[in-house]
Amino acid sequence: MTRIFSPYDYWLQAGDVLRVTRGERIWLSTDANIAAEISLTSEYAVARRPLFKWIERLRDYLADISRLRSR
Repeated sequence: MTRIFSPYDYWLQAGDVLRVTRGERIWLSTDANIAAEISLTSEYAVARRPLFKWIERLRDYLADISRLRSR
């Protein structure tokens, strides 16, 4: 697996778990001539107040900016 902001690749084995953040882009591939099987799960989205949603979006935006600068 390759993450958009990571210079490294992740070599996963059967049963491995890797957490990704909301909106993160990843690429999956295999070295074998067989298909890979993956499972994606997400947390249950809880209805939140508009101000709290805005603060979360601002936090995510600032985290994205800091990732771009750290490259």
